[in-house]
Amino acid sequence: MPLETPVLLLVTVLGLVVGSFVNVLVHRLPIMIEQSLADEPASATLNLAFPASHCPHCQHPIAWRDKLPLPFAAEAKKGRK
Repeated sequence: MPLETPVLLLVTVLGLVVGSFVNVLVHRLPIMIEQSLADEPASATLNLAFPASHCPHCQHPIAWRDKLPLPFAAEAKKGRK
């Protein structure tokens, strides 16, 4: 196996992780800024670590396998929906 293959795999996985984190930033950062400007109580605050990912409508937690990038999610679910 040439050296390019492991490096390419590492860069791909790193890109997926960074992309996932940027997605969280894009979603939560405006909400965090609005909360800080509105001076909402501490119990209702949102930050990058809490609460865990959940459905915005019913608040049901999202399973770890549903958070994986698409190629990895298909393998983890083994064809299930």
